[in-house]
Amino acid sequence: MNLKSTIRFAALLLALGAAGLVHAAELPQFETAVQQLAAATVTVRMIALSAAPPAGEADPLAKQPKSPSRVTVCTGVAISAKQIVTCLRYESGSRLRVTLADGRQADAELKVIDHFSTLAILQLQDLEVPPISLAAQDPAAGRWVVSAAGWGAAPAVQTFGMIGAVDRQIPGADLPPLLECDLRGAATAAGSGIVNPDATLAGIVVAVQKPNDDAPRTYAVPSKHIQRLLASQAADKVIVLQRRRPTLGLTLAAGSKAETVVVEKVAADGPAAQAGIAKGDQVLAVDGLYIRSVYQAIGPVLAKQPGDKIRLKVLQGEKLALVEVTLGGGVEFPNQLAQLGGDRRLLTDPRIELARLAAKDPNLQDPLAAMEVAGEDEQPVDPRDEQIEILQRAIDRYAKLIEFYQQQLDAQRDKVKQLEAKQATAD
Repeated sequence: MNLKSTIRFAALLLALGAAGLVHAAELPQFETAVQQLAAATVTVRMIALSAAPPAGEADPLAKQPKSPSRVTVCTGVAISAKQIVTCLRYESGSRLRVTLADGRQADAELKVIDHFSTLAILQLQDLEVPPISLAAQDPAAGRWVVSAAGWGAAPAVQTFGMIGAVDRQIPGADLPPLLECDLRGAATAAGSGIVNPDATLAGIVVAVQKPNDDAPRTYAVPSKHIQRLLASQAADKVIVLQRRRPTLGLTLAAGSKAETVVVEKVAADGPAAQAGIAKGDQVLAVDGLYIRSVYQAIGPVLAKQPGDKIRLKVLQGEKLALVEVTLGGGVEFPNQLAQLGGDRRLLTDPRIELARLAAKDPNLQDPLAAMEVAGEDEQPVDPRDEQIEILQRAIDRYAKLIEFYQQQLDAQRDKVKQLEAKQATAD
């Protein structure tokens, strides 16, 4: 919170206290949670070393790196002594480096990456970090929380606030339902832990609202998704969890009455049949959301993954029932990580990308020697600068594409001229 927001908040507490509505004993104590979260928080750097394309394979759409190395900086949280969970858009062949607040560093290996939640689990090689426990229950709206973002060899940047909403879906984003918190996100907030007063991990930050002094918002993936990653890991290989279309095992249709939805068909031995859903049942609500059309029923299903549970409120004859269905697995989505969506006016990806080492030293051989931690040799990049950089790269790529096709067009013109010359000679 900034000074103005802090003063407003303090004034509100004083007013409520004077009215006898709030007592100091009712406010949570975060000392233990803050200490444990700070100890478990690390800075994660992904070093994407550039590689020259094979001879004769000039692709006009290929990314052209501006420097010998591009470094992406975000945060991670230890969930065991040698395992870190973070929010990572991993690039193949990149080196992963973890920095503790006391300056110690170690390489890490990617173990699991989830294309649905964008979460990843890293395995530390030479260091052990004090871990933090996962919350046993789903987060609830109105709960006080604290978060911490790594900042290299420096104390973590901590912020305090409240979970304003759960199961928040961002229009246009491919992410699962998120926690919305009134936490102010730091530049390296991606991968930050959000912790309850009892020092248990409630979620991992994946996006923040663009700077707004009056209404800071941070969005986090609930920690239950971490359990899915932990259950899928293997000792001898990297596991990539693709986004898959979940299935209910039934077909819905509009009912005979206006704004009603009924079960038209149930797949034998499918998830719905196993839960007791039958043909002709009327579906009233999906995960607590009352529906009036088939379209409204599909949304909550697509926000989940196979193995997740969904609650259906159905009318079976004259009997009202609340049925829990474990979703089955369908086809895989294209091989890509979840995105924040096309409308980037509200949200930003809270991570730092540094690609300016070549400008400082064209002959730089070891980029790690020049920049051991974020904040020493480089200053944080404003998210708006990052977007400008992305747009500039897109412009560069299209310029190269235009140049490529211009060369092809010139070559075809030369062939036409040669054919015309041969024809003229023959005549």
